Amino acid sequence: MRTLLAAALGIAFTATLVSGVAAAERRDEKPRETMSEKLERLSDKTTRVDREANPVKAAQRALNARGYDAGDDDGRMGPKTRAAVQKFQKDEALEVTGRLDAPTLARLRSGKADDRPSASPRGTSTR
Repeated sequence: MRTLLAAALGIAFTATLVSGVAAAERRDEKPRETMSEKLERLSDKTTRVDREANPVKAAQRALNARGYDAGDDDGRMGPKTRAAVQKFQKDEALEVTGRLDAPTLARLRSGKADDRPSASPRGTSTR
């Protein structure tokens, strides 16, 4: 009798445990994110960090896109980046400080890559 009672209690306990686990799993189920969705989410986060947390890196990209050789976009203000900033500031008639000050950053953000003045004269005729 004791064995039968122990077996019945064991079965009841196991059934309760299994149903409880299954119910908890159903509650916690979330739609699985695809790999492309995950990469897009992480890419957005990285872009946001670059834009907000590392203005040097963003400036290097903008300078390189405009034809100024700022070197690799590594986020470090090295000699190439400083020289590119100085040349940009001079070309844009900004105070030449070699630093990414507010006017320089604003000008870098506002323009397009082809806004930089050309070295060749415009409007000359070969006639």
